[in-house]
Amino acid sequence: MENLSENMRRWDDAFLDQARLRTDPLADQVIADLVQEKGLTEAKKIFDILIRNVELPLDQLPESTREYFAQTSELPSWADTQKINWAQELFLDYGPYFMVFLYYKSLPTLYACKNGVEVLVRTGRLAEDRKDIEKFTRRIAETGQFLMYSMAPGAMGKKGRAIETAQKVRLIHAAIRAFVKKEGWDADQLGEPINQEDLAITLMTFSVSLIDALPKVKMGLTDEEANAYLHNWKVIGHILGIEPALLPADIHEGRYLLKRILERQAGETEGGKIMASALIQFAKEVLPGKAFDTSPQAIMRYLAGDELTDMLGVEPKAGCLGSIAPFFMKQIIRKVERMEDSDIAPKLVLDALSRKLMMAMVRYFNNYKNRPFEVPEELAEAWDLVSVEE
Repeated sequence: MENLSENMRRWDDAFLDQARLRTDPLADQVIADLVQEKGLTEAKKIFDILIRNVELPLDQLPESTREYFAQTSELPSWADTQKINWAQELFLDYGPYFMVFLYYKSLPTLYACKNGVEVLVRTGRLAEDRKDIEKFTRRIAETGQFLMYSMAPGAMGKKGRAIETAQKVRLIHAAIRAFVKKEGWDADQLGEPINQEDLAITLMTFSVSLIDALPKVKMGLTDEEANAYLHNWKVIGHILGIEPALLPADIHEGRYLLKRILERQAGETEGGKIMASALIQFAKEVLPGKAFDTSPQAIMRYLAGDELTDMLGVEPKAGCLGSIAPFFMKQIIRKVERMEDSDIAPKLVLDALSRKLMMAMVRYFNNYKNRPFEVPEELAEAWDLVSVEE
C-alpha cells in the first residue's frame, strides 16, 4: 500500500468535491466591484484589455483594481530563492523541450478533464467555424509565452514578468467566471467555473507533466531538481490564488495530486474533442513541414498516452508517416544512444523540433498577431535564438 503523506490523505473525493465549489474570493470581488461600478459591458472591455496586452496595462485599468495588484505583488513568506534560481537554471537547459511538452502533453491532459474543459467552450472564444478556431489558437500560443515569463532567469524579481503575468491571469480567470455564470452555469454538475481543483491540475500540468515527459526522450531530473522546479510553480500558484492545501509539498505529492484529479475528471466530451482539434490545427499552422511536425496527433499520443488521446478523439494521421512518428522518435533515441562514445547527449532527440518550434512561435506572433513573441534575453542566448527573427 502506498505510503500517503498528510496532504495525500487529505485529497480524497470529499475534499476535492468541495474544492470544485471554491474559486478565488479576492479576484472575484475585484470583478464584482467593477461590474457594479461600471456595468457588465465596461467590465468586458477591461477583460478585453487584459487579454490583448502582454504587459500589465495598469494605466488602462480602473483605480479600483490597484489595491488588488498591490495586495498580490509579494512572494509568499515560504518562497525559497535558492530553489527558484535553481528552477530557472533548469529551464535554461530544458525550456525548449518543455515548450514541446506543453503543447503535445500538458494541454491535451487539461482538455481531457471533462468538467474543467467546459469553461473554455463556454467563454465563446472557441467554436467550430474557422474564424473562431483561429481566435483560440492565439490563446494556445500565448500559453507558451506565459510559460517563458514564469520561468526565465530573474522572472520573480522586480524586472521579471512572472508576478505581473500571474496577477493578470488571475484577474482574467475571475472575469471569465463572472461572465460564464451570468449566462447560466450548472455548478452542481460542473463545479464552479475555474475552481480550485481545476486550478490545481492546471498547475500540475505546467510542472509535474513537463518533468515526467523527460524520460520519454531519455532525459530526466533528480528528485531534488524536480522539487525545485515544482517549488517555482507553487509560488506562481500562490500568486494565481490557489489554496495552500492544494499546493503539494514535493514532486511525489505532485504526481499523486495529478493522478487523483485525472482519475476523477478525465473523460470523453465533445468540448474536449473540439479543443484538441484546435490544438492540432495550431500545431499544423505553426509547424508545417516534415518529420515530427507533420503528425501532431501521433506525437500527442506518444507523449500524453493513448488513454487521454482516445478521449480527445486524437488519431494518428492516415498514412505511413503519421503511424510511424512515435517509432521514428524511438529510433532517433536509439541512434543517439549508440553515439554516446562521442559525447552526444540524449537530449539531442528533440533539438530539431524544439528549436523549430521556438522559431515558428516568433514568426507566428510577428506575422499573425503583429507583435513579437518575446523570448527573454537570457533564454534567447542559452537556446541560440538571438537571430531567430526572419
